Amino acid sequence: MIVAAGATAALLPPRAVVIVPEAGAARLVRGVLHVHTSRSDGTGSADQVAAAAARAGLSFVVLTDHGDASVDPSAPVYRNGVLCIDAVEISTEHGHVLALGLPRVPFVLGGAGGDVLEDIARFGGMSILAHPTSARPSLRWTGGEDGFDGVEWLNGDSEWRDQTTLALARAAWTYWFRPAESLASLLDRPVEALDLWDRVGGVRAVVGVAGADAHARLGLRAVGEPYDGRPVARVPSYESSFRAFSVTLPGLQLTGSAAADAAATLAAIRAGRVVSVVDALAGPASLDFSASNAAGQVQQGNGLAVSGAVTLRAQATNLVGGRLRLMRDGREIDARDTAGALVLEQPAEPATYRIEVSLPSAPGQPPVPWLVSNAIYVGRRPAASWSEPAPAEWPVRRLPLYTDGEAEGWTIERSVRADGRVSVAKAVNGTQLNLKYALGGSRADNPFVALSRPLDRAAAGFDALLFEARASRPMRISAQLRARDGASSQRWTRSVFLDDTLRRVVLPFRQFQPAGHETALTADAIGSLLFVVDGVNTALGQSGQVWFDNVALGSGPPPAGRPAPQVRTESRR
Repeated sequence: MIVAAGATAALLPPRAVVIVPEAGAARLVRGVLHVHTSRSDGTGSADQVAAAAARAGLSFVVLTDHGDASVDPSAPVYRNGVLCIDAVEISTEHGHVLALGLPRVPFVLGGAGGDVLEDIARFGGMSILAHPTSARPSLRWTGGEDGFDGVEWLNGDSEWRDQTTLALARAAWTYWFRPAESLASLLDRPVEALDLWDRVGGVRAVVGVAGADAHARLGLRAVGEPYDGRPVARVPSYESSFRAFSVTLPGLQLTGSAAADAAATLAAIRAGRVVSVVDALAGPASLDFSASNAAGQVQQGNGLAVSGAVTLRAQATNLVGGRLRLMRDGREIDARDTAGALVLEQPAEPATYRIEVSLPSAPGQPPVPWLVSNAIYVGRRPAASWSEPAPAEWPVRRLPLYTDGEAEGWTIERSVRADGRVSVAKAVNGTQLNLKYALGGSRADNPFVALSRPLDRAAAGFDALLFEARASRPMRISAQLRARDGASSQRWTRSVFLDDTLRRVVLPFRQFQPAGHETALTADAIGSLLFVVDGVNTALGQSGQVWFDNVALGSGPPPAGRPAPQVRTESRR
């Protein structure tokens, strides 16, 4: 017993340092993002999650159960003194996205990652890439570096996946004695995720957060995947995950009004007024970061115009051995701090700055940072505000695929229990093709309704699909190009948002993506055109109508002097 106790003591990670706030100091608003409950693949109710957060000393929890944003989020509420904010984690074909502040969307969010990011922005939400550099391929983000508002630079699920069996076994043993510290022992510096954040931050503002990805479950499977199948143990517990690391919102004070406090909390996160803290090393802790020049003064998360030399100021909770590190465009620059404070002048040129604070006791090779600020952007592009795209201009050369008043050549394809009809409908200026659809059946049927037209070799010599369309309700429709010559299973797809406003759309062939194969699209390979309504973005049992006009193939630039605007729709694979 003595030998076993001694061996266990030798394996234990250091205890977290408990930092006692100064007398009279305002309470730090601390919380966690990315938490799953029993509504999806977590094991605890919202009340149980909130109780665990209260025991961990947190002020708020952002719940992100898996979903498609087609149901109303729960209203913000205080449970056990903890503000609970409902959000959603959406699975896309290119990875997972957290959507914060998103109301119920009138259709299913899914499909290509770019489509989901666009729709989150369209309906007023904030998008954060979840576990973007996970070692598990199906969880990695592969949808490019545009369109998202934030990124998880640290994720609780990703961190254990790159550990050795020995390290996991050690943490599993010591967890029963020091739970949060044992979880933190699996952390290291997530170089790839930080590189992604810094790379995008070198172009535009993007928020970085630490995401708990808490499920409170452990499953049994040959490859060690904890979230597949039935849970056999509720570990790591919510409380231990919440004590491992959290986020702090500097300067925010909560009032006790759930609705107002939720709005203020989400606004602070969206603005990048967020500090990530590894509490299992030491906590609670704070970090203030600001910059000033002739153009003014800003806090972390904000941008500053290039106007003379920039003075950077940082103040962190002072801890023995702690060292402030100033990062410029992702690289540490020489800067000396004194008692947790740093003041440094930088030249008048574009740069992205952020602060990390390291501790000698931090685990990992390389070690995980203890504190991480958000960035200040000098002369960089601000975070994009989404707006509807301008109407697209037609190319000069066009081959009409719909003759006014004639539906000849257009037919319906559908799954067994779905229904569709095509007809010609009167419009203000002539007629339009009218597609009526009703999506019946089950998910196993792969339900769809498609309006199709053969093209044979007509697409040769053209480089874009053109059409105008509107719908009876907000939706996404998939424009698809299907191969000819015995390869009819091959398709290339491009998803488009529609509502009751007639939209002019130009889809260059180069933007169509292969669906389930890797063959590049060439115009002479196209055998038919389809407009598809399917279960990717349309709920089962839903029906509606879509009207099309001026469907054509096109090539060449718009008329001289009228540049072609970019169409803000993305590809579906």
